[in-house]
Amino acid sequence: EFRVVTPASSGDDTSRLQEALDAVASLGGGIVFLPGGNYRVEGNLTVPSGVELRGVHDVPHHTSGSQSIIHVYARNDSPAIIMQAKSGLRGLGFNYPEQDIRNLKPYPFLIQGRGEDIYIINVNAANPYRYLDLMSYRCDNHFVDYLSGSPLKTGVAIGGGSVQGEVRNIQYNQ
Repeated sequence: EFRVVTPASSGDDTSRLQEALDAVASLGGGIVFLPGGNYRVEGNLTVPSGVELRGVHDVPHHTSGSQSIIHVYARNDSPAIIMQAKSGLRGLGFNYPEQDIRNLKPYPFLIQGRGEDIYIINVNAANPYRYLDLMSYRCDNHFVDYLSGSPLKTGVAIGGGSVQGEVRNIQYNQ
């Protein structure tokens, strides 16, 4: 299954994105594609098993230029993106518009894995306080390739008994 979700002209995109992710999962899995644009997420998104949340980039990218960018307006203490087993993220950008470098907000992890066979490829985050959590839950066989950006406290946390994972091509700026 393949679904396309464009950014709303104004307001929160969380519900529309989650509905598309859940619909694709209910049909056996597939891709939810976000064309280039600015998406506002005020809640949390769960990427179900068998589903990939995908942006426009098939190659490494950075914070400048056109992209599928999710602007995170964290409203609770949960990760913005929760990845269930056998789910993926690819070609996306993330930004915390309310993060103030002079008065850092200790946001929860941007992305948290919750199971095996998770993959994250060509993902960029401009200013996450904590970026990727593969430690709170066991994430065997994880695959991370070209995670880039400027994490403010923690880049990648791996542990929780996870085995057979691979992380490569991390590109951080400070």
